[in-house]
Amino acid sequence: MNPKNVNLSGLEVVPAAEVAPPLLDALYDEVFLHRSPFLKKHWRWYYRSAFFDQQIPLVLRGKDRAIGASGMIPVKVKMGSEIKTASWYIDFAVTEDFQRKGLGTILTKKWMSFADMQITFCNERSIGVFLKLGWTESFQTYLHVNILKPFSIPQLASKLPGMVSGFMDLIALPFVKFTYRRFAAPGSDWDVQALNEQNLTKFVKAYQAGKTEAENTCEVLRDADFINWRLLQSPDRASYRIFHIPGIQAVFAEKSNNGKYLDILWISDLSDPKLVKRLIASLSLYGLKNGATYLRFYTSSRDLSAFCKKDIPGKVRNVRFAYFSKNEALYAKMKTVNWNWQLIDSDFENYEVV
Repeated sequence: MNPKNVNLSGLEVVPAAEVAPPLLDALYDEVFLHRSPFLKKHWRWYYRSAFFDQQIPLVLRGKDRAIGASGMIPVKVKMGSEIKTASWYIDFAVTEDFQRKGLGTILTKKWMSFADMQITFCNERSIGVFLKLGWTESFQTYLHVNILKPFSIPQLASKLPGMVSGFMDLIALPFVKFTYRRFAAPGSDWDVQALNEQNLTKFVKAYQAGKTEAENTCEVLRDADFINWRLLQSPDRASYRIFHIPGIQAVFAEKSNNGKYLDILWISDLSDPKLVKRLIASLSLYGLKNGATYLRFYTSSRDLSAFCKKDIPGKVRNVRFAYFSKNEALYAKMKTVNWNWQLIDSDFENYEVV
């Protein structure tokens, strides 16, 4: 179709629940090709549609075709003593023949009407729309990728024959083990269990016991509703584990991206950097023992990031973060808070960034 001849009349922004399933499936196939099978089956869970009474996610619909998608993950956030609603903006896409028509802005404005705060981790292409609408961007974000098999990471796995990468990883293995063993707990102190309601309850109690009130911090309220939705109802629940060493524990996921990797979704207590690093190093050794190529974790703390990065093989990505609120007083406060995110709080788990 010639973009100059596209007919924009009759377009409307509607909840995905009001779109005929064949039209929604066709849209996901077109704009989210690789993730389409998952979204077609699990979109109500993924976008947490029940949070806003099935009014989300949003779809831009024409007479006989869906041509745009605006996904979100709504959450409650705690900012000091206040509880606010916030929406993570995700999966923003318009079909190729309708791009550069201002439709992305229409979708974004509608999406911004749902919550007190709007937040997103976005790419360079999306940020242009947000900045035009008055958003603020920040790169004080720290996505760590700890390398376990340096020659088998996805960037190299596609370029090296399997025998070559395997041989090179074998040569590197003593150095990698030595590096992580310097900081890790002994293997006899490790406890790894498949996540279930019982051990998750114990984990949450440990998390709550270690929490301290911070007036100038903004973080997701990981209450019973959030935990039930995010972990217990997750289609990926079978991949979740709880890893425990004395004094600290974490919920993590065993995932696949041209080989196994680990995502640390939620660390119970971030107050002691040495203990956090000990946990991450121990879990890295666990991953190495179980065939993982790399391990990821996220922190919003520059100091914690710097401490955990020191003497550890890997890299840190400063992923673009953007935020906004129509409430001027709230927006001003957002510009001064210390954000406190972990992987569990957004949709990082579904993006295989290395």
